[in-house]
Amino acid sequence: MASLDWGMLIWSSSRPILKLFSMLGMGYLAAKNDLLTPMGQKAIANLLIWVTYPCLVFANMVVSIDTSQLKQMGLLVAASVFYVGIGWGLGLVLRKVSRPPVGFQNTFLRASSCGNWGDLTLAMILSLGNSSPFKPGDASLGVA
Repeated sequence: MASLDWGMLIWSSSRPILKLFSMLGMGYLAAKNDLLTPMGQKAIANLLIWVTYPCLVFANMVVSIDTSQLKQMGLLVAASVFYVGIGWGLGLVLRKVSRPPVGFQNTFLRASSCGNWGDLTLAMILSLGNSSPFKPGDASLGVA
């Protein structure tokens, strides 16, 4: 088994976190300097959630799919639906138990159904996906 460079591994896993904090900082500065109105912030959030993210996922997945992988893709879709369903079910239970404010109940349910799928997982896939026991190119199949 090949030896991993710890410095490269730490840098690869911290890079997405640094990107996230830089975007958060830019958003904070824009809000602090009144460059974005609350209506503009909501428009940007809707654009990201409903247009940009689905296009990014679709564009990255289409490149790595061929007909020999349809069985695995079906399993991946089923596992994803199951994972979101577990979060949604637990959110229903927690909503009953904790009784959040009326205006926050649906938001509470949506937030619990979409767990933290995070950048650390993607960094690990990119760092370790091309080393043993994986085949070269496997990292590109695991990133959406």
